[in-house]
Amino acid sequence: MFVKIFITNNIMLIYNTTKVVGFPTLMEVVE
Repeated sequence: MFVKIFITNNIMLIYNTTKVVGFPTLMEVVE
């Protein structure tokens, strides 16, 4: 349960950071 919450928080953190930094950065991370 804790692990699932931890992963979800990381995903939201990455998503929020991507909104601020920009979409191209997300594509670089994926690649």
